[in-house]
This record gives sequence, structure tokens and C-alpha cells, in this order.
Amino acid sequence: MDSLIKPFFSLLLFFFSSLLFGVASSNQHHLYGPEKLFVFGDSYADTGNIKKPHAVSWRVPYGISFPGKPPGRFSDGLVSTDFLAILLRIQSPIPYLWKDYAGNKRLRYGMNFAYGGTGVFNTQSSSPNMSIQIKYAGAWSNSQVVAKLNNETNHSAFAIIDFYNAFLTIFKNKGENPGSTRFETPLKPCCEGSCANVDEKGEKKYSLCDDPKSAFFWDGLHPTQQGWESVYSVLGKTLTASLIKP
Repeated sequence: MDSLIKPFFSLLLFFFSSLLFGVASSNQHHLYGPEKLFVFGDSYADTGNIKKPHAVSWRVPYGISFPGKPPGRFSDGLVSTDFLAILLRIQSPIPYLWKDYAGNKRLRYGMNFAYGGTGVFNTQSSSPNMSIQIKYAGAWSNSQVVAKLNNETNHSAFAIIDFYNAFLTIFKNKGENPGSTRFETPLKPCCEGSCANVDEKGEKKYSLCDDPKSAFFWDGLHPTQQGWESVYSVLGKTLTASLIKP
């Protein structure tokens, strides 16, 4: 199975800018938790940075689970960035493309620079690679010094999210992993064929499953909303512990 799924995974670097906040409890403990989320990555994290209608993410049936129409996300609904924001109890950051249309209230949650189809190195692709995304953010970064950055920053956290092993955990789930959905055929996508494309007569070149919640993959490459929810149910405790510090 390992050889089949390795091509599906991407490595994302998330930067968290923190502030001091209170947690309601009998002891009135205070924790350092993230306030802003800056995202660099590809279609696993893109929430609408590609201009319409240049990507299938802006075409039906993408977005059928949420928000009910194509939102620029490569899924039937929410993607990795959204679930990470939910885990951190903040709003999903606005895509960089839409920054001029967002109010100051929305901008305070950070910015999403992720772009579907991007890579790490300079190529002939029109997609902004990681270096360009970071340039947009006015920041710099280094894939290998995460621990060093955590030690040198003041109440900020850098984390590498291990999707590969999280995906494997779900694929191998036989029902003994509490909180994680068991997918009977995890490698079978809900949207099969050339998802979101039609022929010259307007006929669909794809077919849809009856229930996207029953599928881990949406289009053979990107997880469904239910798939991403399961991934973060696996990652949740470890990720929270690394980002929210006493």
C-alpha cells in the first residue's frame, strides 16, 4: 500500500504567531496559543488562491458538501487549512488573492498563501512555488531548522505536519482507532474520471459516489472533507500539544 499512496502527500510548513490568552478553568491557567495562521503549500491547503475559472476547484461538483458551490478548494468541502484553524479555534485565514476584499477583522487571523499545483523548486509551472509564496509573505524560511526556530522565537511555533503517517493510520484502520472514520475502500475516490470536466456536448466526464462522507479521497488526489476531518482526528492531540504551550 505504501507504494500506492506516497504520491498523494505534500509537506506543508505552517507558521503560528501567538499571543497570551486565558483558558477558563478552576485554576485559571494561562496558555500560549496561536492567534494567526500563515499558510504556505499546495492544493492540500489552498482555500481559493487560483483565479476563476483556471482550476477545477471553481467548477461543479467541487464544494458540494461545503459551502454548496465551488469555493476554490480542491475538495467537496473543507480542506487541511480549515481543519487546522478549527483545531486552533481561530477562523480560517483569508486567501492572499482575496486580501483586498477582506475587512481588517478577517485579516487579523493571518493569510493563506498556498496555491494549488505549486512545488518547492523553480519550474516552468505558472504556479507560485514555496519561495515565491514566502516572498509574498515578506518572510523567509528553512523545509530543516524547525527546532531551532522554535527555540529562537518568543511564544511562536513552527510545526511540520506528518500527513503521510496520518493517512496510513486511517487506511489501516480496522475500527480500533477511536474518533476516526473507517473507510471501506480508502483509495477509491468519490469523484471518478475527469472530475468537474465535461465534453463538447456538455456531458459529464466523471461520476460521483452517493455519499462523499463514505470516501476518503475526493478526486483521486485530494481528500474529501470527511477525509480531512479524519486526518485531524489522528493528528489532533499531538498537534495541539506542540502548538499550545503552558
